[in-house]
Amino acid sequence: MADRALKITDLKRLIIIGFPVICAITTTSFLLRLIVFREVDSQKADTLSSTCESNNPQTQDHPDYYLFKEGAGCPFHAVAEGLALFDVAHYLNKIIYNVRTPPAFSQLAQGSKQPALDDIVKGILLLLTNEGYPTENVSVSLVDLTGNCCDYAQYQDTERRYPASIVKLFWIVALYGHYQAGMLEADSAVNSADEALMVHYSNNGASSRILDAITGTESGDDLAADPLKAWIASRQQVNEYFLGANYSDLNIAHKTFPIPDLALDERAGRDSQFAVGTESAADDLTARNYLTTLSTARLLYEIHTGQAISQEYSDRIKAHLQHSTDPEVWQSEDSNAIEDFFGEYLPPTVQLQTKLGYTFDDGRQEAAIIASEDGQTQFILVVFANDSRYSQEGSKAFPEISRYVYEQMTLRSQSSRTGSITVMEEE
Repeated sequence: MADRALKITDLKRLIIIGFPVICAITTTSFLLRLIVFREVDSQKADTLSSTCESNNPQTQDHPDYYLFKEGAGCPFHAVAEGLALFDVAHYLNKIIYNVRTPPAFSQLAQGSKQPALDDIVKGILLLLTNEGYPTENVSVSLVDLTGNCCDYAQYQDTERRYPASIVKLFWIVALYGHYQAGMLEADSAVNSADEALMVHYSNNGASSRILDAITGTESGDDLAADPLKAWIASRQQVNEYFLGANYSDLNIAHKTFPIPDLALDERAGRDSQFAVGTESAADDLTARNYLTTLSTARLLYEIHTGQAISQEYSDRIKAHLQHSTDPEVWQSEDSNAIEDFFGEYLPPTVQLQTKLGYTFDDGRQEAAIIASEDGQTQFILVVFANDSRYSQEGSKAFPEISRYVYEQMTLRSQSSRTGSITVMEEE
């Protein structure tokens, strides 16, 4: 009887102790499932599942060894093994940009503000035509930041165009998003100095290191087919980061060259494989980066309003984008973002936060938040002019555009305050 009583007591103790342990294991298993499989698309899931099976053939005889028989799954047999999947979770757990709803840009004429934004955009095209510049490969987005969001006008704003270094604006947002989500450790994964080097000075070496950190990839020699497929999937996560947040159309997964730090004057090795492999697809535009002025204007708006990752990170980005329009300042700089771009003809007191792009073959691109000293005039201007004639040394197309738009937006802000309507005639 004593032995029986002892066994019953032991059983009770086992239940009392074991039940919480079982619950803990079950809860941990459930949480790991959420971590590993949250927002995993079926294509990537199938790829990972086949990889796991090929690497672990001995597990296929265990019917309970997979979390899901149909769909995604690396082996999960015990909590200890589940903990080892955190590296896989890092790959599978898609981090998506935090602003999922695009701003309510409106192209409808509102109130008494004059000139109308549509007329200002038309004026840009007329200005370029009068100066002998082509407009077929030009896109424009203009956002009035005064009042409620947001009066908007555009020209070919959904056309895919090569953005040159404008992609770095997206990469810095993605980097801060990874910091915020705890996927990368700030100032450890990337030297903090690289942030300013990439955004303010447009340094391609810093940009290369940041894109590597975001995607877990590195430039290097050619890869065999299977490793290359995995490498490309990882690199393209930077696209998925924004596409998953309802950014309509972009490709920002290619590095910008040259990269002197890596002794690369142009794409080589796996970066070249990535481009060539993509070029054979249905749309050869994906062999290069592309953006639209609409998506770029959206991101600038979300930075301006403090929504991009957080108010703190948005302010940090704006600080990196800040450039003085005072000639006494920018003319003394060895390399500046003002000459031949938006800032050159603007008043010296204007607040300019800008990111620009330039190549010999693909013209000039610029995306900027521009505001008067008193804040009464504030707007976003994005212009992609993808024609080599805009690349010519000494071209003043962009300074002329920004000066014209600034004058028109100033008139517009004055009309909204006074109730008067002023229309500026084109010369």
